Amino acid sequence: YSVFEEHKYDEYKLFHKTDSHWTEYGAYWGYHTLMTEVAKKFPDAAPLEIEGNLRVYTKEVESGDMMTYFGVPNHLVPETATFVEWLIDCPNRIDYYKPNRCENENSEISKDRVVKNPNAKDKNLPRVMFIRDSYSFSIHSFVNQSFSTVYWNYTWDYQFRKSEIKKADVDYLVYLISEKNMRSILY
Repeated sequence: YSVFEEHKYDEYKLFHKTDSHWTEYGAYWGYHTLMTEVAKKFPDAAPLEIEGNLRVYTKEVESGDMMTYFGVPNHLVPETATFVEWLIDCPNRIDYYKPNRCENENSEISKDRVVKNPNAKDKNLPRVMFIRDSYSFSIHSFVNQSFSTVYWNYTWDYQFRKSEIKKADVDYLVYLISEKNMRSILY
């Protein structure tokens, strides 16, 4: 919360106005916070800084999932949304937005459940498993660059499968879910 409070009035939005997810800029700060903590044990996993690695920009697009839920055609409600362009090699980058919208598309994210980082050579990077909901989409490309191997549980499958976790031999297990889905893991 403190990181989001710190960046609340930045030039770029942390959350979309017409979509229920954080922007790529908001996801970047979630990633930065996670990797700052991970880097205490694995210094090579320090988060990428924006300067020289990413370009944050805004673009007018059609509205996100909130309009879809309300049954309002997305093109009727434009939004000036915040996005990130990668300025460096990002081999595991996935475009997950629907064309000309700030709404997530799930199909590309669910294809590769195990992502190996080709840039991990000669680095001491940890392995991680994410149990997640759609909030993971925006952070996906960031964390794929900072871990040696990322195991992505199927979206909205919150099962804690001890045998899978043990088999993956991960250093970290991360639950990345929005508050609205907390009941799914607590009960």
